[in-house]
Amino acid sequence: MTRKQTKRAMFVAAVASSLFLLNFVWAASIHGPHSTHPVSLAQLQGKTVPGAIQALTAARKAIKAGHTEYALAQLHKVALALQVTQKTLDVEFGPKFVNATCPMMGSPIKADKVTDDLVRVYQGKRIAFCCDGCPEKWDGLSRAQKAAKFAESMSRPAAGHNHAGHDHAGHIH
Repeated sequence: MTRKQTKRAMFVAAVASSLFLLNFVWAASIHGPHSTHPVSLAQLQGKTVPGAIQALTAARKAIKAGHTEYALAQLHKVALALQVTQKTLDVEFGPKFVNATCPMMGSPIKADKVTDDLVRVYQGKRIAFCCDGCPEKWDGLSRAQKAAKFAESMSRPAAGHNHAGHDHAGHIH
């Protein structure tokens, strides 16, 4: 490595360290360094999104410089910021899905319990499921079966939990 390359590497490391500290302070200023609680729209616009952009920029630079671990840490911050953003938008604008009942079981959807792995996009609409087993079963249905299940779930109000034809092995409610 030439003297110029060594200086450049040291400069990149110094900048990366500074960015890491700044991003740590940014994350801690919201709700703590690992918090994904919703924030106000003003906080989202003023801190969360700009912080995510900075972390993403730092990650790109770190990747180019070969600093994989630092880049992964920055990408983790971006993922946390996106989770905060999604939760804030859910609070501000309502549920992130169109159905009130599970297409597979007919049970009510509890908005606060729906995680991204319990949501599928169908005909351009986000639909939610009640438990871990349902999205997997949905994925195995034919187009016609999905259409029927979706139409049925959209036509019924939130009802009691329907266990008929549903295997509860491997998941809990």
